[in-house]
Amino acid sequence: MNYIKNLYSGRISRRNFILGHAFFMLPALIFYSLMIVSIFLDERKAELFAALYFVAILLACLYVYALIVRRFHDIGKNGWSVFLFIIPIVNMVYFLILLFKKSQPIANKYGEVPDKNRKFLDDILNRDKR
Repeated sequence: MNYIKNLYSGRISRRNFILGHAFFMLPALIFYSLMIVSIFLDERKAELFAALYFVAILLACLYVYALIVRRFHDIGKNGWSVFLFIIPIVNMVYFLILLFKKSQPIANKYGEVPDKNRKFLDDILNRDKR
C-alpha cells in the first residue's frame, strides 16, 4: 500500500511525463496490434492477446494516472484534478496543459523541483533516490 501511495506523491517533469506515457502505453499497443493480427490468423491466440491487452491497459492506467497526478503537483495544482480527465474535451485540454505548461521553478507544497539528473525509471516509478 505504501508503494501505491508513494506512486501518487511528489512531482514529475514534463519530459518524464511524456516519456512515461509512451513507456506505459507501449505494451498495450503491442498486445493490441498482436490481437488484431491474430484475429485473422488464429482465434485462440486472439483471445490470449485480448486478455493480455486488458491486463496491460489496467496496469498502464494505474501508472498513467499517477503520472498525471504528479504532473498536476508539478504545476502547483491538486492531484484530485485528475478527475477532470473523465470529462470529454476537457480531458484533451488539460492533457495539453500538462504537456506544455512549465514546472513551478521553486519547491511547492507537493515537493522539491524535479531533479533533472534523476534516472528515468526511478522518476516515473517514483522510487527513492539511493
